[in-house]
Amino acid sequence: MAETDNLPEFGEPAMNGEDTAPSVGILSQYVKDLSFENPNAPAIYQNQVQPAIDVQFNIGSGKVAEEVYEVILKIEVRAQAESQTAFIVDLSYAGLFGLRNIPEDQIDPFLL
Repeated sequence: MAETDNLPEFGEPAMNGEDTAPSVGILSQYVKDLSFENPNAPAIYQNQVQPAIDVQFNIGSGKVAEEVYEVILKIEVRAQAESQTAFIVDLSYAGLFGLRNIPEDQIDPFLL
């Protein structure tokens, strides 16, 4: 018999009862920042041209505490009608996640 026969399988409790299975939990979700601008109101409503809308998504993460990570989804929406800005919306929506037993090199790929 090999010495590895007594080792627990990945995700099975160790002999000392310690849980080694990877686990993730959502601790909280919240709006971190929200901004709406309508810089050319009310004149912008006189335009008969359909506005061009640009939407951008970005995501980032960072460690907040031991086994706690924050993930932030940033959404930026910009609308242009002719040469004027119709509106701008910026939203940062975040969540706190508890992670256990996930290898350090796998945390960023998992969160993003």
